[in-house]
Amino acid sequence: MRAIFDPSYGLLKALLTPLGVTSPAWMTDSAWGAGAWTLFRRLTLPLLSPVTFFIAITSVIGTFQAFDIIAIMTGGGPGDATTTLSW
Repeated sequence: MRAIFDPSYGLLKALLTPLGVTSPAWMTDSAWGAGAWTLFRRLTLPLLSPVTFFIAITSVIGTFQAFDIIAIMTGGGPGDATTTLSW
C-alpha cells in the first residue's frame, strides 16, 4: 500500500484524475435528473477505474519485490519470531 502514497504516481494521480472528467458530461447528466449516487456510479467510478487498477497492480508488484528480502532475512520464521521493515 506504500505505492498509494508515493508522490510519483499514487495519491497524486488518483486526486488529479477527476479533473479529467469533463464538465459537459456532468452538466448533461445532472440536467437529465441524475442524482449524486448515479453520477458517481455511472460517470466518476468508470473514469477512475484505470487509475485504481494501475495503483493496485503496482502495489502488488512492490509487495512481491519486498517478499524476497523479508524471506531471506527472517528465514520465513513464524509469527513474531523476527520483525523486519523493508523500505
